[in-house]
Amino acid sequence: ESFANAVKRLQVDRAEGVLLRYLSQVYRTLSRGVPVDAQTDPVVEVLAYLRALLARVDDSLVTTWEEMAAGHTPDVPEPDKPPDISDDMRTFRARIRAEFHAIVRALAAEDWDEAVAGFWQDPEAEDDEEGVSAEALRKALVPFIDEFGPLSGDHRAIRGDLTTIRPDGDHVWKVSHRLVPFDPDVDFDDVLWTIDGLVDLTEDTDPSGPLVRLVGIGE
Repeated sequence: ESFANAVKRLQVDRAEGVLLRYLSQVYRTLSRGVPVDAQTDPVVEVLAYLRALLARVDDSLVTTWEEMAAGHTPDVPEPDKPPDISDDMRTFRARIRAEFHAIVRALAAEDWDEAVAGFWQDPEAEDDEEGVSAEALRKALVPFIDEFGPLSGDHRAIRGDLTTIRPDGDHVWKVSHRLVPFDPDVDFDDVLWTIDGLVDLTEDTDPSGPLVRLVGIGE
């Protein structure tokens, strides 16, 4: 569920800032208050989920905090080697899964703009250059919906084993997430649809925005 949808569902429009600060505090407390050796897989998944949620609202909410946590302040010299988020593969993989989960939930809700926001966009692209668009995502899912019905966005659709992450060179990974129909009577073995993407850290090993670059959606 996106932050905007949560605000509407909870009817806390006037307290949106309070909710955002609360979630930020939860993220910071977990990331700094729980020792690394005590961060179990569920804790890592929760951290990844909160980070993805906050970053979709305002990326500075997490990047500024992470820089401070790493000791990067104006009075402290930058380290010789830039941070590399893939150094901790468990957290790195959890972040990719969290991004896919947010995208799948948005697609299932037919919130195309929210889904678009979940993908990496080229910051240097010109305005007339075509990137990921809401209409393209909608059209890509039409054949899926025609054959299997609506897309699921519940717990069945965000299982960790549905996400595949495979190295494809130095600091490049091919990633995919298998789609699940909403109808539980559909034989899942017959559903071979995936969201396919790429994570490329060759130019920036500590990017602030979404990691997953959309390659395609289909069989």
